[in-house]
Amino acid sequence: NKVLCVREAKDCADHEYLIMESNIGIYAVDSSFLHPAIESLDTNNAQQEYLLTDIVEKAASEGQTVATYILPNIIETQGVNTLYHLMLVNREIHRRRVEEVMSQGVLVEDESSVTIGAEVSLAPGVRIGPNVILKGKTALEKDVVIEGSACLIDTVVKAGAFLKFGVRAEGATIGSNTTVGPFAHLRPGTDLGSDVKIGNFVETKNALFHDGAKASHLSYLGDCEVGRDANIGAGTITCNYDGYKKSKTEIGEGAFIGSNSSLVAPVKIGSGATVGAGSTITKEVEKYALALTRAEQRSIGGWSKKKRERENKK
Repeated sequence: NKVLCVREAKDCADHEYLIMESNIGIYAVDSSFLHPAIESLDTNNAQQEYLLTDIVEKAASEGQTVATYILPNIIETQGVNTLYHLMLVNREIHRRRVEEVMSQGVLVEDESSVTIGAEVSLAPGVRIGPNVILKGKTALEKDVVIEGSACLIDTVVKAGAFLKFGVRAEGATIGSNTTVGPFAHLRPGTDLGSDVKIGNFVETKNALFHDGAKASHLSYLGDCEVGRDANIGAGTITCNYDGYKKSKTEIGEGAFIGSNSSLVAPVKIGSGATVGAGSTITKEVEKYALALTRAEQRSIGGWSKKKRERENKK
């Protein structure tokens, strides 16, 4: 079991191909031997090159001690010469990181599909579903649940929050016992208080939600402050950009914004106020007021029947 030499594959005899160990190119050599050994190297090989590995054979032939260390995991020796090699190394790094956090009380449901960055902080009791990426200075407090297919970057998630399937958050804060998703997008500057609900297909940006506020469906809420226990109806848009600058929308505590409303910033909705569905709000709404801007509905009897009759005659 002694090391006699290191051969390039092109220089190997048939029986030498049966050797299962390979050289990874890491050496510790006594300098008093190394310098003269390098001077004696020649190009008598298939490549006609000077091969530093030939010093191993020289040391063995001179009775020098040639000791080896066999690595327990071959991935430690993986060179990175192609994108595929890079993927292999990254996969191992991710696997080790997952193993580390699981030893600290974090449940990762699918090791192979979860990426946890080196700076990410995870408290015991966190549960992470499949296809999740955690990057930057993301921090998850105890009992946070990420259902799956999420990407969090530089985001703080406080205790007991529940992130449903398909959440992306960057530079955001998610309060305790808050629910986000499915399919929600929290952009930088989003700050959600406790017991907030951000539902499916809701996008927020530079938005402060006080405790208990809700936006359950299909809304864009940017550059805004939403008061405690306010309710944002489906299809609500904060019109924050006029082509030149961003302006703020303020929605008071307990306000109710009806579905399909456009809030043209800068604008304030008072505490307890109601905005009727389908309204476009351009002026301040006082506390407890009802604001409506819908056109009056008209009903023309028999119109559809007459229309079909005309079209059928063509």
